[in-house]
Amino acid sequence: MGESRAYKSVPGCPNDEAARYSAADMAIGHGALDFIQYGDSDESKAVKGTLLVPLTRDEETTSSLTAIQRIDECAQGRAIWHTFMDSNQHGAALKIQHTPHNYRMYSSEPNCSTTQQAQERCAELAISEGALEYISEHSKKDVARNTAQPWSLQTFFESLPRPLEEDFGNRNAPQIQPVAWLANVHTQFPGSRFSKAYHALSNRAGHGCLLRLKHTPIDGPPTVYSYLFEPQETSAKEAKAAVALLALSLGAGNLIRAASAASQALLSPEIRNFTTRFVFSALASETRRVSGGSPVYEYNTVDDAYGCTLNLNPNLNPDLTYTVPPQYASRTDARIAVGYLAAQQGALDILRCDGKPPPSGYTPAFKFPSGGGVPVPAAPAWARKRKNNSVSGFISTILRHCNQEAGAVVLKA
Repeated sequence: MGESRAYKSVPGCPNDEAARYSAADMAIGHGALDFIQYGDSDESKAVKGTLLVPLTRDEETTSSLTAIQRIDECAQGRAIWHTFMDSNQHGAALKIQHTPHNYRMYSSEPNCSTTQQAQERCAELAISEGALEYISEHSKKDVARNTAQPWSLQTFFESLPRPLEEDFGNRNAPQIQPVAWLANVHTQFPGSRFSKAYHALSNRAGHGCLLRLKHTPIDGPPTVYSYLFEPQETSAKEAKAAVALLALSLGAGNLIRAASAASQALLSPEIRNFTTRFVFSALASETRRVSGGSPVYEYNTVDDAYGCTLNLNPNLNPDLTYTVPPQYASRTDARIAVGYLAAQQGALDILRCDGKPPPSGYTPAFKFPSGGGVPVPAAPAWARKRKNNSVSGFISTILRHCNQEAGAVVLKA
C-alpha cells in the first residue's frame, strides 16, 4: 500500500456539498496537490502510509482558511446556515445565536451560481460586520437549545420579547396581517430608499422565510437588515407572516418611518411655498420667451425615492440643466427641489439676460439671505431691467401694466 493522506471537513456544514467543499479546501490548504504530484517528502509523517491532518491550526495555516471555516471554527456549533434560491441564483443566511433573543443575522443576495459561493460571500459579509468579535464575546455555554412545541402564529407572537417596537393595539397575530402591515408602512411613508425581499426556506423541519430589508443611502454602501424565521412545521404562507411579524416587532417599521421623515425634512414649508408661488411660473414664462418652449422635468427613482432633472433651454450657454438626486418622497417634492436649485443658481437671471453677463445695475430675480432663511423676489417680474432696456422702454412696461389694471395713468415729474 502506498502513501495516503486523509482530510476532514470542519464541523457544522449544512449539507453534503458544503462538507465536500470544506474537505477539499482543507486538503489544498495542507499541500494535497504537492503530495499527489511528488509524494510525501517527510518520511516521518508517512506512518503506516496514512496521515490524518489535525483540525487545529497554527498561525501559518489560519490564513488559508475560508471565511466559512473561520466562522464555523470560532462559533463551535453556534453558527446556523441556510441557503435559498431566487431565479436560479443562490443566496445564504447566517444566524449566530447564543440565547433565544441574543443573536446576530447576516445574509447575502441571491446572485451566486452555487450554494458554496453564496455561503462564502455571506461569511465574508459577516466577518466584515464583526461576527467573529461578536462570537468571542460570548461563551459556548450560552448556546440556545430549541425545544419542539406546537407552533402557531399566535404562540410565536406571544414569544417575541417585549416591549414590541411596533404598536399593534389589541390585535392578535392573525388580525395584524403582518405582511400587509409592513407593506402599508412602506407605502404610507415614501422616500425611505428601503426595499424588501422575502426568500422562502425549506428543509426537513418544514418551511421558513428570510426577509432582507435593504436601505440604499445617497452616499455610502447599502445597509441590509436580515430577519429569519427558521423552518418549522408550518406552511410557507405562515412562515412569511411570521418573519414579517418578527421584523415589525424588532423595529423594521420605525426604520422606514425615520428614513421617510428625513426625506420629507429635506424641503422646509418655506421652500415649498416660495418655489410654488414664485419660481415655477417665472421659469416657465422666461423659458417660453427665450425658446418658445416649456421647462422639461424628467424623473428617476431608486426604490421609493424620486429625483429630477430640469432642462430650461439647451441652446443657451451655459446649458441650463439642473439635477437633484433620488432622495425625495414624491415627484412633486423632487420637482420643487430642482426648481429651488435652479433659482439658487441664478437660472432665471441667465434666461432674462439671454445667457449673457448681466448689465450694470441689474437686480437679481431672487434674494437669498446669506445666513439662510426665506428667499424673496427682489421686485415684481415686470419691473426688472434687462440688458437692452431703455428708460422709455421701462416706462412703456409700467404703462402697459397700469393700463391693464386701471385703464389710465398720469406720470408727473
